[in-house]
Amino acid sequence: MGFQRKDDAEAFLSQLHQRLDRFGLSLNEDKTKLIRFGRFARRDCATAGLPKPESFDFLGFTHSCAVLRDRRTFMLLRQTSVSRMRRTLHSVKDGVYQTGIGRFHTELGKLWMKALRRRSQRYCLVWARFGQFLRDALSQPRVVHPWPNKRFDRSDALATNAKNCFI
Repeated sequence: MGFQRKDDAEAFLSQLHQRLDRFGLSLNEDKTKLIRFGRFARRDCATAGLPKPESFDFLGFTHSCAVLRDRRTFMLLRQTSVSRMRRTLHSVKDGVYQTGIGRFHTELGKLWMKALRRRSQRYCLVWARFGQFLRDALSQPRVVHPWPNKRFDRSDALATNAKNCFI
């Protein structure tokens, strides 16, 4: 909720607490706070000796105070939240690498089949049969090493190696 004056915001917040208490509900204090925001927030922060007005994240967007190029007109700026963007890019990157490795596996199989075709004059190799052989003979590749920005922990390496070892 946005209010012009701080006392209006505080009154609303106390009334909201009372109404929610009637139904046995409460606000999450970590996600609820009063901040200077709006048309006069920059001016109020400057007079109070504070840096620029705070921003907040809501529904995947970071909301902040901005002004247009004429430096007079207030604008509510909505940008994609950094954490949301980073998480989405990592999931896309995972998919791209998995697709790239799968493509490499297929192209490697085609080269192998082409080499085997040259060697045999009697037997005609078709991709449908060879593709099945390739899926049976070579396991499908997948990325198992963590990203470079994640620390490679020795205990993770031992656990991974233990899963892949046959005794």
